[in-house]
Amino acid sequence: MNSKKELYESIENDEWKAVKNFYDLRNDLKKAAKTMLMKKEKIDVILAKQDMNNLKAKAFEEGMEYEVFAGSILHKYLTGKLIER
Repeated sequence: MNSKKELYESIENDEWKAVKNFYDLRNDLKKAAKTMLMKKEKIDVILAKQDMNNLKAKAFEEGMEYEVFAGSILHKYLTGKLIER
């Protein structure tokens, strides 16, 4: 369907069927989507000792574990949200 007109026509032509147990299906789909988005993978990173110390210090300042802090930095960088000061 490429337009609102086609959508309305398909509805009027009874091309759509009601979903049984809509709320159960919706909840199941929400759970599946959340699970898919929350899946994480582990990586190994080699850092200079000083960089590791700095990472741990910055993570401490932010009140986070350094692994979570590093993941947060990578996520922000990859999504274009890392702001350099």
